[in-house]
Amino acid sequence: MNEDIKTCIYSENTNADYGSALRTSLVRHPAIHILTEVHDHQGLIDCLGRLPVTLLVLDLDPKPASVLAIMEDVCARFPSLAIIALSDNAEPDLILSAMRAGCRQFITKPVDLDDLTRALKPLTRAASGQAKTERLICVLGSSGGCGVTTICANLAIELAQLAAEPCALVDLQLEFGSVATYFDLHPTHTIADLTNTPNEIDAQITEQAMTVLPSKVAVLARPQRIEQVAHVDPERIAQILKILTRGHDAVVVDTPRRFDRIGITALEMANSVLLVLQLSVPSIRNAQRLYKGLVQYGMPPEKIHPVVNRFTRNSPISPQDVAQHLNTGVFAVIPNDYQTVQAALDFGRPLLSDSPDSPVRKAIAKIAGRIYRGDFDSTKLKSERKAGLLSRWLGSGAKR
Repeated sequence: MNEDIKTCIYSENTNADYGSALRTSLVRHPAIHILTEVHDHQGLIDCLGRLPVTLLVLDLDPKPASVLAIMEDVCARFPSLAIIALSDNAEPDLILSAMRAGCRQFITKPVDLDDLTRALKPLTRAASGQAKTERLICVLGSSGGCGVTTICANLAIELAQLAAEPCALVDLQLEFGSVATYFDLHPTHTIADLTNTPNEIDAQITEQAMTVLPSKVAVLARPQRIEQVAHVDPERIAQILKILTRGHDAVVVDTPRRFDRIGITALEMANSVLLVLQLSVPSIRNAQRLYKGLVQYGMPPEKIHPVVNRFTRNSPISPQDVAQHLNTGVFAVIPNDYQTVQAALDFGRPLLSDSPDSPVRKAIAKIAGRIYRGDFDSTKLKSERKAGLLSRWLGSGAKR
Protein backbone atom coordinates (compact mmCIF):
# COMPACT_ATOMS: atom_id res chain seq x y z
CA MET A 1 0.00 0.00 0.00
CA ASN A 2 1.50 3.28 -1.13
CA GLU A 3 -0.79 5.48 0.96
CA ASP A 4 -2.87 5.27 4.10
CA ILE A 5 -6.63 5.79 3.84
CA LYS A 6 -7.14 8.88 5.98
CA THR A 7 -10.35 8.21 7.87
CA CYS A 8 -12.87 10.21 9.87
CA ILE A 9 -15.44 8.42 12.05
CA TYR A 10 -18.85 9.93 12.71
CA SER A 11 -20.91 8.43 15.53
CA GLU A 12 -23.68 9.91 17.65
CA ASN A 13 -22.86 7.43 20.42
CA THR A 14 -20.45 9.27 22.75
CA ASN A 15 -19.78 6.31 25.04
CA ALA A 16 -16.00 5.94 25.36
CA ASP A 17 -16.00 2.12 25.39
CA TYR A 18 -18.23 2.03 22.33
CA GLY A 19 -15.96 4.43 20.43
CA SER A 20 -12.85 2.45 21.39
CA ALA A 21 -14.38 -0.81 20.15
CA LEU A 22 -15.41 0.83 16.88
CA ARG A 23 -11.95 2.25 16.26
CA THR A 24 -10.34 -1.10 17.07
CA SER A 25 -12.56 -2.90 14.55
CA LEU A 26 -11.50 -0.47 11.82
CA VAL A 27 -7.75 -0.23 12.42
CA ARG A 28 -7.39 -3.98 12.01
CA HIS A 29 -7.17 -3.13 8.33
CA PRO A 30 -3.58 -2.00 7.67
CA ALA A 31 -4.60 0.79 5.28
CA ILE A 32 -6.92 2.56 7.74
CA HIS A 33 -5.44 5.62 9.43
CA ILE A 34 -7.96 7.33 11.72
CA LEU A 35 -7.48 11.10 11.75
CA THR A 36 -10.38 12.03 14.00
CA GLU A 37 -13.78 11.06 15.42
CA VAL A 38 -16.70 13.50 15.64
CA HIS A 39 -20.19 13.35 17.14
CA ASP A 40 -22.17 16.28 15.74
CA HIS A 41 -23.18 17.54 12.32
CA GLN A 42 -21.42 20.90 12.32
CA GLY A 43 -18.28 19.41 13.84
CA LEU A 44 -18.20 16.89 11.00
CA ILE A 45 -18.49 19.59 8.32
CA ASP A 46 -15.72 21.62 9.96
CA CYS A 47 -13.50 18.54 10.20
CA LEU A 48 -13.97 17.57 6.56
CA GLY A 49 -13.18 21.12 5.50
CA ARG A 50 -9.90 21.22 7.45
CA LEU A 51 -8.43 17.71 7.28
CA PRO A 52 -7.28 15.62 4.27
CA VAL A 53 -9.95 12.96 4.84
CA THR A 54 -10.41 10.41 2.04
CA LEU A 55 -12.86 8.11 3.85
CA LEU A 56 -15.78 8.87 6.14
CA VAL A 57 -17.15 6.02 8.25
CA LEU A 58 -20.71 6.90 9.34
CA ASP A 59 -22.30 4.95 12.18
CA LEU A 60 -26.06 5.02 11.48
CA ASP A 61 -27.08 3.80 14.92
CA PRO A 62 -29.12 4.46 16.98
CA LYS A 63 -31.14 6.88 14.76
CA PRO A 64 -30.49 6.10 11.08
CA ALA A 65 -32.86 8.75 9.71
CA SER A 66 -30.95 11.66 11.21
CA VAL A 67 -27.57 10.28 10.15
CA LEU A 68 -28.80 9.66 6.59
CA ALA A 69 -29.79 13.34 6.39
CA ILE A 70 -26.26 14.26 7.48
CA MET A 71 -24.86 11.90 4.85
CA GLU A 72 -26.82 13.66 2.10
CA ASP A 73 -25.47 17.02 3.25
CA VAL A 74 -21.89 15.70 3.32
CA CYS A 75 -22.27 14.26 -0.19
CA ALA A 76 -23.53 17.58 -1.51
CA ARG A 77 -20.57 19.45 0.03
CA PHE A 78 -17.85 16.84 -0.59
CA PRO A 79 -18.91 14.81 -3.66
CA SER A 80 -15.56 13.02 -4.08
CA LEU A 81 -15.46 11.73 -0.49
CA ALA A 82 -15.81 7.96 -0.04
CA ILE A 83 -18.38 6.98 2.61
CA ILE A 84 -18.95 3.67 4.37
CA ALA A 85 -22.10 3.22 6.47
CA LEU A 86 -22.26 0.95 9.53
CA SER A 87 -25.33 -0.39 11.31
CA ASP A 88 -26.62 -3.26 13.42
CA ASN A 89 -29.63 -3.31 11.08
CA ALA A 90 -29.14 -5.17 7.80
CA GLU A 91 -32.66 -4.70 6.45
CA PRO A 92 -32.68 -4.17 2.65
CA ASP A 93 -34.67 -0.92 2.93
CA LEU A 94 -32.03 0.65 5.17
CA ILE A 95 -29.19 -0.50 2.92
CA LEU A 96 -30.86 0.98 -0.17
CA SER A 97 -31.62 4.22 1.70
CA ALA A 98 -27.97 4.50 2.70
CA MET A 99 -26.82 3.89 -0.89
CA ARG A 100 -29.23 6.49 -2.20
CA ALA A 101 -28.03 8.96 0.40
CA GLY A 102 -24.50 8.56 -0.97
CA CYS A 103 -22.51 5.90 0.87
CA ARG A 104 -20.09 3.74 -1.11
CA GLN A 105 -20.49 0.57 0.95
CA PHE A 106 -22.69 -0.74 3.78
CA ILE A 107 -21.21 -2.98 6.49
CA THR A 108 -23.20 -4.72 9.22
CA LYS A 109 -21.78 -4.46 12.73
CA PRO A 110 -19.78 -5.91 14.29
CA VAL A 111 -17.32 -5.04 11.54
CA ASP A 112 -15.87 -8.14 9.90
CA LEU A 113 -12.36 -7.70 8.50
CA ASP A 114 -13.21 -9.46 5.23
CA ASP A 115 -16.23 -7.18 4.72
CA LEU A 116 -14.09 -4.14 5.46
CA THR A 117 -11.41 -5.29 3.01
CA ARG A 118 -13.96 -5.70 0.22
CA ALA A 119 -15.45 -2.28 0.97
CA LEU A 120 -12.04 -0.63 0.83
CA LYS A 121 -10.89 -2.37 -2.34
CA PRO A 122 -11.69 0.53 -4.74
CA LEU A 123 -9.79 2.93 -2.48
CA THR A 124 -6.80 0.64 -1.98
CA ARG A 125 -6.55 -0.02 -5.71
CA ALA A 126 -6.56 3.72 -6.43
CA ALA A 127 -3.97 4.35 -3.73
CA SER A 128 -1.62 1.68 -5.02
CA GLY A 129 -2.01 2.67 -8.65
CA GLN A 130 -2.76 -0.90 -9.70
CA ALA A 131 -3.54 -1.47 -13.35
CA LYS A 132 -6.22 -4.01 -14.19
CA THR A 133 -6.80 -6.15 -17.25
CA GLU A 134 -10.46 -6.23 -18.20
CA ARG A 135 -11.90 -9.72 -18.68
CA LEU A 136 -15.58 -9.83 -19.60
CA ILE A 137 -16.43 -13.36 -20.71
CA CYS A 138 -19.84 -14.16 -22.18
CA VAL A 139 -20.73 -17.85 -22.14
CA LEU A 140 -23.28 -18.66 -24.84
CA GLY A 141 -24.94 -22.02 -25.43
CA SER A 142 -25.84 -23.37 -28.86
CA SER A 143 -28.89 -25.08 -27.39
CA GLY A 144 -30.78 -25.42 -24.14
CA GLY A 145 -29.35 -27.87 -21.64
CA CYS A 146 -25.82 -27.90 -23.02
CA GLY A 147 -24.29 -27.02 -19.64
CA VAL A 148 -23.75 -23.26 -19.88
CA THR A 149 -24.71 -22.43 -16.29
CA THR A 150 -22.52 -25.21 -14.90
CA ILE A 151 -19.59 -23.90 -16.93
CA CYS A 152 -20.30 -20.29 -15.91
CA ALA A 153 -20.48 -21.08 -12.20
CA ASN A 154 -17.35 -23.21 -12.10
CA LEU A 155 -15.41 -20.94 -14.46
CA ALA A 156 -16.14 -17.99 -12.15
CA ILE A 157 -14.87 -20.00 -9.18
CA GLU A 158 -11.66 -20.96 -10.97
CA LEU A 159 -11.03 -17.39 -12.13
CA ALA A 160 -11.55 -16.16 -8.56
CA GLN A 161 -8.83 -18.52 -7.34
CA LEU A 162 -6.40 -16.84 -9.75
CA ALA A 163 -7.28 -13.29 -8.69
CA ALA A 164 -6.95 -11.22 -5.57
CA GLU A 165 -10.67 -10.42 -5.50
CA PRO A 166 -14.02 -12.07 -6.20
CA CYS A 167 -15.00 -12.87 -9.77
CA ALA A 168 -18.34 -11.33 -10.77
CA LEU A 169 -20.95 -13.75 -12.15
CA VAL A 170 -23.98 -12.18 -13.86
CA ASP A 171 -27.11 -14.16 -14.73
CA LEU A 172 -28.61 -12.57 -17.86
CA GLN A 173 -30.94 -15.51 -18.44
CA LEU A 174 -33.55 -13.18 -17.01
CA GLU A 175 -36.66 -15.37 -17.21
CA PHE A 176 -35.37 -18.79 -16.16
CA GLY A 177 -31.71 -18.40 -15.22
CA SER A 178 -30.39 -20.83 -12.61
CA VAL A 179 -27.09 -19.37 -11.40
CA ALA A 180 -28.49 -18.72 -7.91
CA THR A 181 -30.01 -22.21 -7.84
CA TYR A 182 -26.65 -23.74 -8.74
CA PHE A 183 -25.18 -22.29 -5.53
CA ASP A 184 -28.35 -22.95 -3.49
CA LEU A 185 -28.48 -19.18 -3.06
CA HIS A 186 -31.44 -17.01 -2.04
CA PRO A 187 -30.20 -13.48 -2.86
CA THR A 188 -31.54 -10.42 -1.07
CA HIS A 189 -31.13 -8.29 -4.18
CA THR A 190 -31.24 -9.07 -7.90
CA ILE A 191 -30.51 -7.41 -11.21
CA ALA A 192 -34.06 -6.03 -11.17
CA ASP A 193 -33.27 -3.92 -8.08
CA LEU A 194 -30.38 -2.30 -9.93
CA THR A 195 -32.09 -1.67 -13.24
CA ASN A 196 -35.26 -0.30 -11.64
CA THR A 197 -33.67 2.08 -9.15
CA PRO A 198 -34.52 5.74 -9.91
CA ASN A 199 -30.99 6.84 -9.05
CA GLU A 200 -27.83 6.66 -11.11
CA ILE A 201 -26.08 3.31 -10.81
CA ASP A 202 -22.57 3.46 -9.38
CA ALA A 203 -20.00 0.95 -8.19
CA GLN A 204 -21.18 0.98 -4.60
CA ILE A 205 -24.84 0.31 -5.39
CA THR A 206 -23.85 -2.41 -7.85
CA GLU A 207 -21.58 -4.22 -5.39
CA GLN A 208 -24.21 -3.98 -2.66
CA ALA A 209 -26.74 -5.74 -4.92
CA MET A 210 -24.42 -8.73 -5.33
CA THR A 211 -23.98 -11.74 -3.07
CA VAL A 212 -20.37 -12.69 -2.34
CA LEU A 213 -19.97 -16.42 -1.74
CA PRO A 214 -17.22 -18.21 0.24
CA SER A 215 -15.86 -19.39 -3.13
CA LYS A 216 -15.02 -15.73 -3.93
CA VAL A 217 -17.75 -15.45 -6.54
CA ALA A 218 -19.92 -12.31 -6.46
CA VAL A 219 -23.31 -13.26 -7.93
CA LEU A 220 -25.73 -10.83 -9.54
CA ALA A 221 -28.86 -12.96 -9.82
CA ARG A 222 -31.71 -12.79 -12.31
CA PRO A 223 -35.03 -11.17 -11.22
CA GLN A 224 -37.05 -13.15 -8.72
CA ARG A 225 -40.37 -12.54 -10.50
CA ILE A 226 -41.13 -12.97 -14.19
CA GLU A 227 -43.00 -9.65 -14.44
CA GLN A 228 -39.83 -7.80 -13.41
CA VAL A 229 -38.04 -8.91 -16.57
CA ALA A 230 -40.03 -6.55 -18.82
CA HIS A 231 -38.65 -3.57 -16.87
CA VAL A 232 -34.96 -4.47 -17.18
CA ASP A 233 -33.35 -1.67 -19.19
CA PRO A 234 -30.55 -2.70 -21.62
CA GLU A 235 -28.81 0.63 -21.06
CA ARG A 236 -28.67 -0.11 -17.35
CA ILE A 237 -27.25 -3.55 -18.16
CA ALA A 238 -24.44 -1.84 -20.09
CA GLN A 239 -23.74 0.44 -17.10
CA ILE A 240 -23.66 -2.52 -14.71
CA LEU A 241 -21.26 -4.53 -16.87
CA LYS A 242 -18.99 -1.52 -17.31
CA ILE A 243 -18.89 -0.98 -13.54
CA LEU A 244 -18.17 -4.65 -12.89
CA THR A 245 -15.30 -4.83 -15.38
CA ARG A 246 -13.70 -1.84 -13.69
CA GLY A 247 -14.06 -3.36 -10.24
CA HIS A 248 -13.27 -7.05 -10.82
CA ASP A 249 -10.41 -8.92 -12.44
CA ALA A 250 -12.95 -11.04 -14.32
CA VAL A 251 -16.67 -10.95 -15.08
CA VAL A 252 -18.52 -14.05 -16.34
CA VAL A 253 -21.94 -13.64 -17.97
CA ASP A 254 -24.48 -16.42 -18.40
CA THR A 255 -25.71 -15.06 -21.73
CA PRO A 256 -29.11 -15.55 -23.41
CA ARG A 257 -29.07 -17.15 -26.87
CA ARG A 258 -31.60 -14.76 -28.37
CA PHE A 259 -30.19 -11.68 -30.08
CA ASP A 260 -32.32 -9.13 -28.22
CA ARG A 261 -31.04 -5.80 -26.92
CA ILE A 262 -29.87 -7.25 -23.61
CA GLY A 263 -28.03 -10.18 -25.17
CA ILE A 264 -26.42 -8.00 -27.85
CA THR A 265 -25.40 -5.42 -25.23
CA ALA A 266 -23.45 -8.03 -23.27
CA LEU A 267 -21.93 -9.62 -26.36
CA GLU A 268 -20.77 -6.28 -27.77
CA MET A 269 -18.97 -5.51 -24.52
CA ALA A 270 -17.36 -8.95 -24.19
CA ASN A 271 -13.61 -9.43 -24.51
CA SER A 272 -14.30 -13.05 -25.40
CA VAL A 273 -17.27 -15.32 -26.06
CA LEU A 274 -17.24 -19.01 -25.18
CA LEU A 275 -19.62 -20.72 -27.60
CA VAL A 276 -20.66 -23.96 -25.87
CA LEU A 277 -21.90 -26.89 -27.93
CA GLN A 278 -22.22 -30.65 -27.79
CA LEU A 279 -21.23 -33.24 -30.37
CA SER A 280 -24.67 -33.62 -31.88
CA VAL A 281 -26.01 -32.51 -35.26
CA PRO A 282 -28.61 -30.05 -33.85
CA SER A 283 -26.09 -28.50 -31.45
CA ILE A 284 -23.44 -28.02 -34.15
CA ARG A 285 -25.98 -26.57 -36.58
CA ASN A 286 -27.09 -24.07 -33.97
CA ALA A 287 -23.46 -23.25 -33.20
CA GLN A 288 -22.93 -22.53 -36.91
CA ARG A 289 -25.90 -20.15 -36.92
CA LEU A 290 -24.74 -18.39 -33.75
CA TYR A 291 -21.19 -18.08 -35.03
CA LYS A 292 -22.37 -16.59 -38.33
CA GLY A 293 -24.79 -14.30 -36.53
CA LEU A 294 -22.12 -12.95 -34.20
CA VAL A 295 -19.76 -12.27 -37.09
CA GLN A 296 -22.53 -10.58 -39.09
CA TYR A 297 -23.28 -8.36 -36.08
CA GLY A 298 -19.67 -7.21 -36.29
CA MET A 299 -17.92 -9.36 -33.68
CA PRO A 300 -14.32 -10.19 -34.67
CA PRO A 301 -14.08 -13.97 -35.25
CA GLU A 302 -11.00 -14.14 -33.02
CA LYS A 303 -13.20 -13.26 -30.03
CA ILE A 304 -15.42 -16.34 -30.51
CA HIS A 305 -14.08 -19.51 -28.88
CA PRO A 306 -15.97 -22.80 -29.39
CA VAL A 307 -16.04 -25.10 -26.38
CA VAL A 308 -17.14 -28.71 -26.80
CA ASN A 309 -18.94 -29.89 -23.66
CA ARG A 310 -19.77 -33.44 -22.53
CA PHE A 311 -17.25 -35.00 -24.88
CA THR A 312 -17.10 -38.80 -25.11
CA ARG A 313 -14.53 -40.66 -27.18
CA ASN A 314 -17.09 -43.01 -28.72
CA SER A 315 -19.08 -40.16 -30.28
CA PRO A 316 -19.52 -40.49 -34.07
CA ILE A 317 -18.77 -36.77 -34.33
CA SER A 318 -15.38 -35.39 -33.27
CA PRO A 319 -14.06 -31.96 -32.23
CA GLN A 320 -12.26 -31.96 -35.59
CA ASP A 321 -15.65 -32.04 -37.29
CA VAL A 322 -16.70 -29.03 -35.25
CA ALA A 323 -13.55 -27.17 -36.32
CA GLN A 324 -14.24 -27.99 -39.96
CA HIS A 325 -17.85 -26.90 -39.96
CA LEU A 326 -17.31 -23.73 -37.90
CA ASN A 327 -14.14 -22.97 -39.84
CA THR A 328 -12.32 -22.08 -36.64
CA GLY A 329 -10.29 -23.79 -33.94
CA VAL A 330 -11.90 -25.51 -30.98
CA PHE A 331 -10.79 -23.60 -27.89
CA ALA A 332 -11.44 -26.32 -25.30
CA VAL A 333 -13.00 -29.74 -24.78
CA ILE A 334 -14.77 -30.62 -21.52
CA PRO A 335 -15.28 -34.36 -20.93
CA ASN A 336 -18.57 -35.93 -19.97
CA ASP A 337 -18.96 -36.85 -16.28
CA TYR A 338 -22.70 -36.80 -15.81
CA GLN A 339 -22.91 -38.30 -12.34
CA THR A 340 -20.34 -35.93 -10.79
CA VAL A 341 -21.82 -32.82 -12.37
CA GLN A 342 -25.39 -33.83 -11.53
CA ALA A 343 -24.47 -34.47 -7.89
CA ALA A 344 -22.94 -31.00 -7.69
CA LEU A 345 -26.12 -29.51 -9.17
CA ASP A 346 -28.41 -31.44 -6.83
CA PHE A 347 -26.57 -30.34 -3.69
CA GLY A 348 -25.68 -26.80 -4.77
CA ARG A 349 -21.96 -27.41 -4.38
CA PRO A 350 -19.32 -26.34 -6.93
CA LEU A 351 -16.93 -28.89 -8.39
CA LEU A 352 -13.90 -27.31 -6.73
CA SER A 353 -15.24 -28.18 -3.27
CA ASP A 354 -17.26 -31.28 -4.13
CA SER A 355 -15.07 -33.05 -6.72
CA PRO A 356 -11.76 -31.19 -7.14
CA ASP A 357 -10.13 -34.10 -9.00
CA SER A 358 -12.93 -34.62 -11.50
CA PRO A 359 -11.95 -34.31 -15.17
CA VAL A 360 -14.68 -31.71 -15.71
CA ARG A 361 -13.32 -29.49 -12.97
CA LYS A 362 -9.76 -29.83 -14.30
CA ALA A 363 -10.88 -28.93 -17.82
CA ILE A 364 -12.71 -25.80 -16.62
CA ALA A 365 -9.72 -24.83 -14.46
CA LYS A 366 -7.54 -25.07 -17.57
CA ILE A 367 -9.94 -22.79 -19.45
CA ALA A 368 -9.80 -20.28 -16.58
CA GLY A 369 -6.01 -20.31 -16.62
CA ARG A 370 -5.92 -19.59 -20.34
CA ILE A 371 -8.46 -16.76 -20.01
CA TYR A 372 -6.54 -15.23 -17.13
CA ARG A 373 -3.29 -15.34 -19.13
CA GLY A 374 -4.98 -14.06 -22.26
CA ASP A 375 -4.08 -17.25 -24.13
CA PHE A 376 -6.82 -17.61 -26.75
CA ASP A 377 -4.70 -19.20 -29.44
CA SER A 378 -6.58 -22.20 -30.86
CA THR A 379 -4.72 -24.41 -33.30
CA LYS A 380 -7.16 -24.98 -36.11
CA LEU A 381 -8.30 -28.60 -36.10
CA LYS A 382 -8.92 -30.08 -39.50
CA SER A 383 -11.04 -33.16 -39.93
CA GLU A 384 -9.27 -36.18 -41.31
CA ARG A 385 -12.61 -37.70 -42.30
CA LYS A 386 -13.68 -37.77 -45.90
CA ALA A 387 -16.79 -35.87 -46.89
CA GLY A 388 -19.79 -38.14 -46.58
CA LEU A 389 -22.98 -38.62 -44.62
CA LEU A 390 -21.75 -36.50 -41.68
CA SER A 391 -21.01 -33.54 -43.95
CA ARG A 392 -24.43 -33.83 -45.55
CA TRP A 393 -26.02 -33.77 -42.09
CA LEU A 394 -24.08 -30.73 -40.93
CA GLY A 395 -23.86 -28.75 -44.16
CA SER A 396 -20.86 -26.75 -45.29
CA GLY A 397 -18.52 -24.88 -42.94
CA ALA A 398 -19.19 -21.33 -41.80
CA LYS A 399 -17.59 -18.69 -43.98
CA ARG A 400 -15.97 -15.69 -42.38
